Amino acid sequence: MSKDSKVNAMLQAVVASFVSTEVTSAILQAGTHIAQAVKVRISHSFAKADGSPKDGPFEWKTPTPLIAITFADATGAVIMERYHLQGYVRYEDLTPKQKESGKYTASEKEGYALKDGDRIVCEKKTADCINILSGVFSALGLAPGSTLDDLQAVVDARDAEVEIVVQKCNDGKSLEVAKVRPIRESVDVTEEFK
Repeated sequence: MSKDSKVNAMLQAVVASFVSTEVTSAILQAGTHIAQAVKVRISHSFAKADGSPKDGPFEWKTPTPLIAITFADATGAVIMERYHLQGYVRYEDLTPKQKESGKYTASEKEGYALKDGDRIVCEKKTADCINILSGVFSALGLAPGSTLDDLQAVVDARDAEVEIVVQKCNDGKSLEVAKVRPIRESVDVTEEFK
C-alpha cells in the first residue's frame, strides 16, 4: 500500500468514526455578570442538567418539577440554574403527634418527611419557590401573570439583559445563580456630588 493510500485510509477511518457531541461553553464563574437568558427547559429533579435521567434509586417516588434557565454573557460563557416549582415538608417540621402516628418517615439524605414513600408538598415552601422564579421573570421584564410561553418569547428574542450573581454552592465546588436582577439605568451625578 502506498503512502498516499495509507494516509487516505487513516483519514477515512477518522472521518468514519466521527460522532458529534454536545457543544460545550465556558462556565460563568463566581462573580457578577451581565447576561441574557438563552435557553429555558421544563425539567424535573430526576433528570441531569442535560435532560438525561439521573441514576436512581431515589428516596421518594415523585420528582420535583422545575424550570431550567441557561444564562450566557457576551463572551458565550454560560450557567444553568434549576428553579424548583414545589417545596416540601421536612421531617423535623412535623408535629410530635404526626411523628408518633407512624404514618411518616424521614428521608435519609435530605431529611424530608415521607408519607407512603413520597414527599409532602408544603404550601409555604412552594410559594417561596414561585416567588423566586417570579423574581427572575420580573428581572427579565415580565409582568406578574406571565407564563412560560412569555418567558420563552423573551429567551427567543434575546432582548432582556440581566445582572446575575454567581456564587459557590455549600459544597464549595459547584456554582449556582444566587441572584438575577434587572440592570438599573445609570444616572448622571450632579457636579455637587462628583
